[in-house]
Amino acid sequence: MALLDKAKGFTSKGLFVVLSGSAVASVISFLSTPILSRLATPEAFAYLGVLMALFNPISVSIALRLDTAIPLPKQQSEAQSLVWLSWLSAGALSLIAAVIGLLVLWLSPDSLPALYPPVMRLFPLLMLACGVVMPLQYWLQRKQAYRSISVSRIVQMSLIALSSVILAAMDWSLSLVIGYVLGWCGYAIVLYGLARKAEFSLQFPGWKVLKVSLLQYRHFAGMYALGSFLSVLAVSIPVFVFSRDFSEAETGYLNLVRHILFMASSFVASSFIQTYYSRYSQLRQEGRALMPLMLKVARLIAIPALLMLLLGVFFGEPLFVLVFGEEWSRSGQLAAWMAPVIALQMLSAPLSPVLLVLNCVRLFSLWQIAYFSLIATLMFFQFSSPTAFLKTYLLLEALCYGAQLWLVFHAVRRSDKLLTAS
Repeated sequence: MALLDKAKGFTSKGLFVVLSGSAVASVISFLSTPILSRLATPEAFAYLGVLMALFNPISVSIALRLDTAIPLPKQQSEAQSLVWLSWLSAGALSLIAAVIGLLVLWLSPDSLPALYPPVMRLFPLLMLACGVVMPLQYWLQRKQAYRSISVSRIVQMSLIALSSVILAAMDWSLSLVIGYVLGWCGYAIVLYGLARKAEFSLQFPGWKVLKVSLLQYRHFAGMYALGSFLSVLAVSIPVFVFSRDFSEAETGYLNLVRHILFMASSFVASSFIQTYYSRYSQLRQEGRALMPLMLKVARLIAIPALLMLLLGVFFGEPLFVLVFGEEWSRSGQLAAWMAPVIALQMLSAPLSPVLLVLNCVRLFSLWQIAYFSLIATLMFFQFSSPTAFLKTYLLLEALCYGAQLWLVFHAVRRSDKLLTAS
């Protein structure tokens, strides 16, 4: 756990710079979306939704979580070996994905929904770009190059927005997908240049050195990586069901809602996680109670969560029509359904890392696996309408995240009692 604590640590100044860059990148993405909603069709958003549903789970664990260990070693040479290990893992996974995708497209192309074949042809390139990016991000974090991290994120989002708008204006059906892939490729090039300025060397460390590093940090590639992958995969299941059971337009409407709501919730969640994680760790190391700080964080998060709930439920449809155009009123209707659960996720996600501080890594991983298993059962049912699916899905989501909140508070309360007793 000391390794995880160190990997999550940020100075307050560095945190402000990183979050500022994330905020600017989010604003760029948000401002480009109303333009894209008027240039691109719902089907174009559906293609992007399928790409994101496939990509997000893999991006979390593309380097088998070995990249998260890069900031930890004292020796720079050891950190560079972890970068190479991460790259080799990402390269192997990208190659496997390419081979599997080609085999599926060759052997049984008719077995896939129409949205999948074009996306699958570009998917390995996106995975490869992500595999280059993730280790370099952690290298810059190791070197405390916070300004470089912020600049690279802004460049990435600007490239995605600009290329997507240009291609959508040319009426390309895959405009948003190609724009997203180009943004990640440009991101990889920019990050590599910034990492070189931050003392990164491309020299290969040798297979024996890589073997030693792999053995030392193998726990990062264990249950922690599996749980992270499955929990993010569960978030993609609605897109899989929509693309299988309903029209391409319905999938596009859903993807716009997910893009907007998740953008807001993930920014709030990541901000609070990065700000308070190290504080939880410090209190734990000092043998002090965690509940007072956790309640403070919960009260702070409740404000934006309540705002999202109210705006989504009562003003979802008119807001989507006003910002994105009349064609997207259906997205506003879906937003009214999804807002309560997204608000619950926004409240729960920033508190859940407390389980890692309390050495409850296995418990956290088991919740992630159970969450995926429950949501994945929806893939075995055929739903008559999007509303019928959303009712079932959102109920399961509320139960899972409600259980996560209970686990967090129960674990903290139990820990504080043990501290008091000792």
